[in-house]
Amino acid sequence: MENSLNPLSDNSGINELSNRLKNITTSNNISVQAATDSTSNVSYQTNSESSSASSANTGFQSAAPNAILMEATTGTILYEKDADKEKPPASVTKVMTLLLIFEALSKKQITLNDTVTVSEHAASMGGSQVFLEPGETQSVDTMIKCIAVSSANDACVAYSHSRN
Repeated sequence: MENSLNPLSDNSGINELSNRLKNITTSNNISVQAATDSTSNVSYQTNSESSSASSANTGFQSAAPNAILMEATTGTILYEKDADKEKPPASVTKVMTLLLIFEALSKKQITLNDTVTVSEHAASMGGSQVFLEPGETQSVDTMIKCIAVSSANDACVAYSHSRN
């Protein structure tokens, strides 16, 4: 039996998708924890063999360029696909930056109205950005929005420079 989960077609929201992906159990009673993003499909199929880390034996397949499937209790690798290949962390660093901002806010180390001055280095960031200019000042509140909504590399770097 093959199942395919596509987050783009799930209109009931991220919580429903998360619940669907948290515990997928195959016929071998192997608990699978899986995660995906809006550009990947995660699929799996059940079968009676799971003796090695190949998709033919585990029934797990991923359209993602890299994947690893581990049995939760023993740590045994059941499936891997370019698991050791380095990939850029992308939005994980932006989520971490937001976490640090929210922690600083909760500890009252900063306020939403504090200003962030954009460094030359921050303004030179490529990729996803909001095109901040060197010397420009923005509030922490605005930087949060730039990071959360636009996934702005320049806003992340500008904030981190302002904390050093």
